[in-house]
Amino acid sequence: FEYHQFSRAPVYDKETDNIIVLGVMPNSPAIESGVEVGDHIVKVEGVTVSYDNYTDCVNAIKGNENTKVKIVISRNNEFIEKSITRKKVNRTRK
Repeated sequence: FEYHQFSRAPVYDKETDNIIVLGVMPNSPAIESGVEVGDHIVKVEGVTVSYDNYTDCVNAIKGNENTKVKIVISRNNEFIEKSITRKKVNRTRK
């Protein structure tokens, strides 16, 4: 499969009302921009993540190659803004 995204499939966390990054693929835009396993995505393109819009936020992370997505992550009680350029990420399943 080829995805125009920056990391492995994110998961919604009910406790924090955020998207949690469970894995970051090698050579992905996530690695290049410093996204880490365990980061909480709290905003995507200026929209605060919630239960009601989780799917829309995940879809907004995906997009055409060489386009940018703006996210805000929470790590260690600090908010970090990132603008990440999407690229093709080859994903193999074992």
